[in-house]
Order: sequence, then structure tokens, then C-alpha cells
Amino acid sequence: MIAEVQFANFKSFEFAQPLPLPRFMVLVGNNGAGKTNFCDAFTFTRDLLESGLRSALLNNERRKGFESIVRGQKPEQELTFLFRFTEGEGLDLTYHFRIGIDARSGDPSILSEKLSGRLESRKGNAQTYLERDTKSSKVHNALSDSKKKDEKWDIQAHELQVSQFKDKARFPALVYVREALKSVLVLRPDPSVLRQRETIGGEPTLGSNGRGVVTILDAADPTTLERLARLLAEGDPSIKALRLLGAGVGQKEIGLLEKGIERPYGPHQISDGTLRLLAMLTAITGVAPATQTLIIEEPENGIHFSRLRRLVELCRQRVQEDPEARIILTTHSIPLLHEIQREEALAIVRDDAGVSHILPPPDETRWQRFQDEAGYTIGDLYTTGLWPQPEPRIYTPPAEA
Repeated sequence: MIAEVQFANFKSFEFAQPLPLPRFMVLVGNNGAGKTNFCDAFTFTRDLLESGLRSALLNNERRKGFESIVRGQKPEQELTFLFRFTEGEGLDLTYHFRIGIDARSGDPSILSEKLSGRLESRKGNAQTYLERDTKSSKVHNALSDSKKKDEKWDIQAHELQVSQFKDKARFPALVYVREALKSVLVLRPDPSVLRQRETIGGEPTLGSNGRGVVTILDAADPTTLERLARLLAEGDPSIKALRLLGAGVGQKEIGLLEKGIERPYGPHQISDGTLRLLAMLTAITGVAPATQTLIIEEPENGIHFSRLRRLVELCRQRVQEDPEARIILTTHSIPLLHEIQREEALAIVRDDAGVSHILPPPDETRWQRFQDEAGYTIGDLYTTGLWPQPEPRIYTPPAEA
């Protein structure tokens, strides 16, 4: 599970410090503060793993080449990504890679990559599982006959090395990291996508825009559909049941059955907010498979403010019941902030130089005073400008993992 991240020189993040990720976290910030950039750092890493550097830089509406994502559009700078993974009292891994302009080719390339730590026991010695530069790569093979078990492998300038090893018995640490990073979902449900019919029988995978919800719900058991319908009905008592409707040969679409009506109606009669809420509920409650880290961008969009408390409750319930789940919400909704606790909140602000900073709330003593003397919620604290502000810092390049 991803426990800590660090992004340096990625978009508005210039020299971000390591950021521990709580199991449930709400990141609040104004428009333009850097919430979307924070989310895109995870999506960019996943794109790197799935399709390589060229595609990740160009085949996304939020990126138009290396200069578009490097801080200040200065190609002489390097992007640095660091992910730390922990699990129970055993696994503790740090994965670190850098991207920049290759001096020989003049093209963006992966300059270095390193994975180290402990895979099973924190009491044992740390192990380097992968170490790569622009010329070669050294990989730890758990089943190698060699005494050191380190093997040299060729590298591709545009491919992350960790994405190329899929044999879990030989390369357990590399496989763990790849699967953990690929299990991150940044969800921005698009009602126009959710109204589309889907071909049934494919892999039940939820896309960032909500594509796949129909396939996932069609594969779900009746009890799951009943629970989702009950959750929808908490805000709309007229809803009786959730249905999957035939929409052509081998295709289905979302339908809802209302009380007092014999036939369900299709997605074009369902409001944008209800469709977005259904997609978020599908992800938050764990119906959508293969999502360890769920990031939902601005869940309040199109949702009545009275539903936000329930969404927060469901997020907390999910992480309590599933030790492998982590949920992050980004927001600028004050009603949502009213529902969260101090330890669940972080603020993102952008300074006069255009640099994004992620800041914790006031310390517990100050927060207790705000509550006792003024009855403040986190939302009150944020709107009154009492959140700590970033302090000037001297730039120091992130240390090698």
C-alpha cells in the first residue's frame, strides 16, 4: 500500500517534501491551487507503467509533452517521483525514479530508477531490488543461482524497468510495486459516459471517467445492487431499485425503478448528479475491483450538499473494513469540510511564485482551542484563514532513495 509520496518539479510542485498519506484524507484547495496536479502525478505514473514515457507525455488531455509538465516549463530540470510502501509490520519499500532530458539524444527519458527496502521483515537488512541508470540495470532475482542474486538487464530509455518484470516468484518486490501503483484510480465521473451502453462480458474495470460501471454492476450479485439502490434512495426516496437494462445485442445500460412505476427508466432520464453519485458509490463501497488507492476529484460536483456527510461516512467505513484500502478526496466544498476530522484534512495552497504546498491543519492544541472557544469545524477553520501558511524555504534537491 502507498504510504508516502513525493513529487518534485512536476507541474506546480517544485520541491515538495515527503507527504504521508492517511488511510482517509481530504485535500482542500481553491481552484488552481494544484489539486488536479496532485491527482495527475498518480495518473502519470500509472500511464508510465502501462504505456511508456512517450505515450504518458502526449496521449493525455492534461499533458502535451515534457515541457508542459516540468515545473516552470524548464526542460533542463528533472522530474522526481518517490513512493513509499508499507504493509503491517513487515513490508517497507521505497521506489524512486527521475525523468529528464537525455544528454546524448536530447529526448525525454528515464534517467534513474531505484527500488529498495524490506519485503518481509523490517528487522532484516534492507535490500536493493532494482537500480538503474541510463546505461544499464541491476535487478535482484529471488530465485537466481548466483550468490548475490543480482542480474544485469538491458534498459529501454522510455520504459520503467519495474513495469517489465511480471514473474512474482523471481521478482516479488518489483511485482508488488507495479501492482500497487497500477491499482490507483483517479475518479472523475462523467455523466455523458455513464449514459452510454456497454458491451457485457469484458473485464470489469472502472475507468477514471466512470466507464465500466455498467459491466461492474452487471457482474455484481443482487445484494450488492440492492445496497447501492438503498444508498441512492437516501437522497431520493422515490428510487426503488437499480436495474441493468438491455440496450442491443450483448449490451446493457443503467436503469432505475421508481416506486409506483412498473417499468424502469434508462440513463437519459437519470440526473447527472445521480449518475455521478452511483459511480462514486460503486468505487467507495469496493464493488469496483482492483482499486487499492481511490482518489475522487471534487465529489461535490453535481451532488446535493446533504449527501456529502454520507459519502464521508462510507469512506471511513471502507478503510476500517478493508485494511488494503486508501481513499483521498480533493475538494473546495465547505459543507464537505464540515464533516471531516482534523487528522483527515490537508490544505493545498499556491504561493506567489506559483508553487503548490500541501499543509497540515493547526496542531492539536490550537485546534482544540478553536473548537472549545468558537465551536469551529474544519470548514470554519479553512474559511476564516486560520490554516497555517507555507514558510519560505531554500531549495534543496530531493535525496536519492
